[in-house]
Amino acid sequence: MYFYLRGKINNIINDKIIIEVNNIGYGVFVSHPDQYHIGELRQVFLYEHIHEDERYLVGFDNLEEKKLFLELISVNGLGPKTALNILRNAEIEQIYNAILSNNVTFLRKLPNIGTKCAEQIILDLKIRVK
Repeated sequence: MYFYLRGKINNIINDKIIIEVNNIGYGVFVSHPDQYHIGELRQVFLYEHIHEDERYLVGFDNLEEKKLFLELISVNGLGPKTALNILRNAEIEQIYNAILSNNVTFLRKLPNIGTKCAEQIILDLKIRVK
């Protein structure tokens, strides 16, 4: 399992960065590709998703973002791509505050999050994020 990559940002394609490490380019999905710049040296913390017919890397600027991502994907019915979309569309503090204050309305405004999913996020994570 990969924990992080440190290398040069070689390219940015939509929601994915290509980070070059020892002449190998790794494609890594990130929540905020606009925070990366071609040519800069960066460290990216990783989550490796492996499931039946798909395998990809998800990258994080810091461990706090990775921790929240891992908590989100632990929610029943919430996958890595949805969790990444949540991180893309809200700040970490906003998400934690919504969970702690039972703010279903805020969570429902996030892409692909309906009422049941928002309620499940709060139910599953409220105890963990205190």
